[in-house]
Amino acid sequence: NASCSSASPARHRPGNLVLVVDDDPGILALVEDVLGEAGLDTRRAGSGFEAVSQSVLLPLPDLLLIDYRLPDMSVSEVLDGLREAGLPLPFVIMTGSGGEQAAVDMMRLGAHDYLVKDARFADALTGVVSAALARVKDSRLQTLLRTIEAADSINTMASILVSHLYAWSGVEAVGLRLRMGRSEE
Repeated sequence: NASCSSASPARHRPGNLVLVVDDDPGILALVEDVLGEAGLDTRRAGSGFEAVSQSVLLPLPDLLLIDYRLPDMSVSEVLDGLREAGLPLPFVIMTGSGGEQAAVDMMRLGAHDYLVKDARFADALTGVVSAALARVKDSRLQTLLRTIEAADSINTMASILVSHLYAWSGVEAVGLRLRMGRSEE
């Protein structure tokens, strides 16, 4: 029973898609309503297997909001399945029992945060998910900046290497790159 609420996949806003995984249809509906009111897009999965299947559909989810206890798979198995598929998604865990040991276990799994499904669940949901999405966006931006810096460094190193190998000036090396680029067209 996969569905996407708040926006169709064609209208999905990058950085706002949460895959909600819970075997309780009431929790799925509540989460979709609360996050939808906050302007976030959701997709639902009712089992661990469905979560892995839904995670590979476009648009890809930005965050996994997953119940700690699913009937068919453990959270670890879901996360392993995602890693094997090349999709190590950031995640927040929901749990019906919020003991200290459970929180420690969830953080060991790599959770961004966790939510206890208690009387304050709906009130805390938007803040926890929004904060996790903000951290995900920041992490992606930092990765992009490092990639750009590395690419710039590689271009600079290549120019220096060509200059030293052929004793050319930087202008001559750039001219060679431009001529080579035109000859490949």
